Amino acid sequence: MDLSGVLSDNEYLYVLAEVKRREGGKAVDFERLLASGSYEMVSRLAAGHEGRDTIIIPPFGSHDFPPYEVAQFFRKYYKAGVGCGDGL
Repeated sequence: MDLSGVLSDNEYLYVLAEVKRREGGKAVDFERLLASGSYEMVSRLAAGHEGRDTIIIPPFGSHDFPPYEVAQFFRKYYKAGVGCGDGL
């Protein structure tokens, strides 16, 4: 499923998704694992999926989330930067 499919009906929630396929490092195919209104809850559950290529997608339909969450999303989306596998 592409990113818009993962976010359908969840634009105001945090979504934990597993990256199923990458092209040139960029995530292009996802499987939605869960959606929640709490970043802390999704982050804890992501830590439980250690070893899997997971990504936390912030609620882009909202303007009420910290910039570090957006930065973490893009680091994992493009698999770039230090700490990509740390589940943060």
